Amino acid sequence: AALCLQAAVRGMQARAHAKRLRSIAQAIRAATSLQALARGFLARRYTAKLRAAQEASEQEAAALCLQATIRSFLARRLVQRLRVSRQQKTAATVIQSAVRTWLARCQEQRAFAQAQCKLEATIVLQAAARGMMARRYTRKLRHTQRSTAAALKLQAYMRGCCGRRHAA
Repeated sequence: AALCLQAAVRGMQARAHAKRLRSIAQAIRAATSLQALARGFLARRYTAKLRAAQEASEQEAAALCLQATIRSFLARRLVQRLRVSRQQKTAATVIQSAVRTWLARCQEQRAFAQAQCKLEATIVLQAAARGMMARRYTRKLRHTQRSTAAALKLQAYMRGCCGRRHAA
């Protein structure tokens, strides 16, 4: 009976051990398949990045070619505009020189006319000031002469009165 019991226990332990081994093997298979899935995903992503980089480099090369073409076109157009601009600048310089000369002459004439007007205005003001000063001087002189004449009359009157008093 002990042997039977030992055999049953050993059989149960062996089955439990086999069950654990199967679950471990199943976990290993699951881990392996997950790892394979992950490696596949990473490989696909890496491949997609490589393709995108290759497309980007092709697009960049095309963009550089296009940019070079556009730059050369713009440079040619700029050179042409510079030639036209240089001719226009030469013509503009001649016109500007003539206009500046004319404006300088006009300004000189205007300055001369203004100076002439100022001179005439100064002469008129000086004449008015001298006339006003002469009138003031004449007025004071008349006042002084009248005062002197009045004082003389007053003195004569007083002397006459005093003389008549002493005589009487």
